[in-house]
Amino acid sequence: MEKLKSGKLHALIKALIVVLSYFIYTQIFATILSLFNINIYSNWVILLISDLLFLVFCVYAYKNNKEKDIIEFKGNIKKNLITILKYIGLLYLVTFGIGLLTT
Repeated sequence: MEKLKSGKLHALIKALIVVLSYFIYTQIFATILSLFNINIYSNWVILLISDLLFLVFCVYAYKNNKEKDIIEFKGNIKKNLITILKYIGLLYLVTFGIGLLTT
């Protein structure tokens, strides 16, 4: 039981670090580039590079869970695809509803 709690706590801390770094990585990247008089917000190539670096960070953060998750996903592929499509549909409905409310 203690090992399970420790694993869940570790996963929660890792997720919080990833979410918090998502909100601050662009600002940190922009601050570093502003030292060289480069405006990150007007250059889409630099934004793409910073997003790719964040993707690499996320892949590295979750590299240990990848193989186990892939095997688990393949085991229940039909159920997982239905769940994914359900949430994508929900996301589109919410986006559509917000669009209706704002116009």
